[in-house]
Amino acid sequence: MNYIVAYTPFSEAGEKAAAAAYYIARQVGATLLLINKEDNRLRAKKSLASLTSGRDILLEDVPEDHQFSPAEFVELISSAEYGDDIPVMCINKDGLSDRIGDDKISTREIGLIVSYVNEHNSGSNVEEEEFFRPLLNTGCPILTFDAKHSLDTIHKIGYITDIRYCDMAVLKPLIQLFRPLNAEWIIIHVSASGLPDIENEYAEKLFTNEILPRLNYKKAILINLYGKDIISDLRNVSRVLKPDMIALPSNKYWCYGRLFPDSTEQKPSYSHTPLLFGR
Repeated sequence: MNYIVAYTPFSEAGEKAAAAAYYIARQVGATLLLINKEDNRLRAKKSLASLTSGRDILLEDVPEDHQFSPAEFVELISSAEYGDDIPVMCINKDGLSDRIGDDKISTREIGLIVSYVNEHNSGSNVEEEEFFRPLLNTGCPILTFDAKHSLDTIHKIGYITDIRYCDMAVLKPLIQLFRPLNAEWIIIHVSASGLPDIENEYAEKLFTNEILPRLNYKKAILINLYGKDIISDLRNVSRVLKPDMIALPSNKYWCYGRLFPDSTEQKPSYSHTPLLFGR
């Protein structure tokens, strides 16, 4: 992995996503790619502070209402005076290629995309955007935000799966991606639609004997949720354990449908937690 992409960083709504991408890129030693979705210009002080770990940066020689162009902004946060020591680049979607060897950035070198979305009402919202089309075959995970949440640190990550059919090809790369952050992974068992729940004793044996040895990661625990009131249970888990993000395998639509129903008048509180879609 060489690149972390922040998509929509130049809008006010995208500031949180851009700040999270900056933080992750710094932790894992990646280059940060800033991609401007809507051709917006970045307002100076608030947005600059959000992209430099929340530090109070006073730009005395810049008017309060000044708006940076993407090129000006990259130059500023890449300078020794303001920025940290990670490479920062600003590109548009035309600067990407799905082939290695082109005079562009290969999508195969992108380890994570961080983006702002208006509402967590569809697991494929982000992927339907034109920009993401060249990335669909790369298996690149996507981290999405809404306007009610930010991500200043990553200490706990919840991963929702039916552990009887846990997709290790999705989970293991996610753990590897965030390994430098030494985060705790909370594996949350939710029975797939139409399947019976499993007893705690069996769940623990399956987790200890089958899943943990394959993960090769010590900071992982299991929570077994029963299916009668899964939304309420997951809400309680989120309130008590406070995961910084919730991860889902994006191809398991039964999981998304059970936990984020469109018919719910008021979205579950955990819906506003940043969602990480592994693929």
